[in-house]
Amino acid sequence: SGVEDIDWFGTVRGRLGYLLSPSILAYGTAGLGFIDFENGGAETEFVYGLGVEGILTGATTLRLEYLNFSDSEVDVIRAGVNFKF
Repeated sequence: SGVEDIDWFGTVRGRLGYLLSPSILAYGTAGLGFIDFENGGAETEFVYGLGVEGILTGATTLRLEYLNFSDSEVDVIRAGVNFKF
């Protein structure tokens, strides 16, 4: 996240997307974010972002996502690999 004084953060979000092709999904996401700062403060904020997810194989997808926590200076860029069983 680029912010050094965070112990942890988490989100509970939904997402709504559009298939750019049969294997690529572009989406927007929004929900609640929870941040615990090292200096003793915890915050609950609105969080929103954009992302793209693509299918590699029938059981594997790749994802790149940007999130913004609305009330603090926390921006997150995440990349991930999902394995479906």
